[in-house]
Amino acid sequence: MQVTEIAELLSQPDGYDSIIDVRSPSEFHEDHIPGAINLPVLNDQERA
Repeated sequence: MQVTEIAELLSQPDGYDSIIDVRSPSEFHEDHIPGAINLPVLNDQERA
């Protein structure tokens, strides 16, 4: 998903139910969209 698509969805009050971030826990911890849920596909060790 492109940043512009995310920005457009976030600007609509009911544009989404949840944002699921599939990055590793350390990437999510570094920066994420407020209110996003982290459901990582790979953990930090698998990603290395």
